[in-house]
Amino acid sequence: MNSSLLQTQEKASTFLWLNLLSFFLIALFTVGGLYFFPDELVGPIGGRFAAVLVTGLWVLVATYRQFGMHFDFAFLRKTFDFNHPSFLYQVMQWFNGYYDRVLMAAYLPIAQVGIYDLTVKVVTAIEFALSGFYNSFFPKVLGIVALQTEKKTTIEINRYYNGLTAVTILLVGLCIFFFPIIIAWLMTFMTRSGYLDAIPWIPFVAITYLLRTLRYYVTMPYAAIRYQKPLPFYYVLIVAAKIGAMLVLIPLYGIMGVIISTWIGYGVEVTVLYFGIRSKFLFHVNKFKTVAAPLLMALLILVMEPWQGLEHPMLVHGAYLIFGLALLVWAYRNELRNISLSKMIK
Repeated sequence: MNSSLLQTQEKASTFLWLNLLSFFLIALFTVGGLYFFPDELVGPIGGRFAAVLVTGLWVLVATYRQFGMHFDFAFLRKTFDFNHPSFLYQVMQWFNGYYDRVLMAAYLPIAQVGIYDLTVKVVTAIEFALSGFYNSFFPKVLGIVALQTEKKTTIEINRYYNGLTAVTILLVGLCIFFFPIIIAWLMTFMTRSGYLDAIPWIPFVAITYLLRTLRYYVTMPYAAIRYQKPLPFYYVLIVAAKIGAMLVLIPLYGIMGVIISTWIGYGVEVTVLYFGIRSKFLFHVNKFKTVAAPLLMALLILVMEPWQGLEHPMLVHGAYLIFGLALLVWAYRNELRNISLSKMIK
């Protein structure tokens, strides 16, 4: 809640230092917990709890100093009435993101569940970067929509999301190229060769993030115009589609079945959310920058990785980077023509 408040207040420096402190404490106390309790879960769990307790107390004190303590039952009741659809939506979002491991355990050996989980956690670095960029401009998007009489996307709003798509394409290319090298070195150094089985799945999991900006784009109007009530019903359909796909595909394709089900879930999510809001919010989309560019990158990975990815990983993964850069140069060719290097140097 405090992170959302700091983003809305545009207190970037406070947001940065608080999260850096949180990261440092979690890392420090988790490592300490593992050192003192090497064979027990109480080490990492207790360390994380201690770290969050410190930052949580700091947030409570800082919030009290800024706002004091107030209780307005009527306002609280209105808040619950407004927020309960959003609460149900967030719970379903959490469920949608984590239940796949539980379902996998019913069909696959636990070792394969661990390999998939490690792959997802490694590629989560893209998630952190995208969330950081998105949260930095999202309050501005809300402000733009709030001032509109006719609710719609504008050139300025599209620039934020197109920029996020460009960042996503670059991050996916970089992560596919560098993460296998880093993991191979770390696992060899730590003599944990079993974790090397996660490397071939990194490109396929990374494809998922190429769909993330499009999802951000179609979910934005629901928050911008405070149209939260239908979201829980929409996500019943979305989650049901993903579960159905997993029940069919996991027995047939194993880990790949889980990944394909995730792609299907994203496709259903984007489609349902778009058609659910288009009568109340107008989309003016640059189809190439928003839709075609990330899908072309995803298609290249999907074709090249099974074909040559294992035999020539450096060459193929380097090609992804070059293709991503070429794609962005083509997409932003008009903007690049207007850039004056002499003015930038001055």
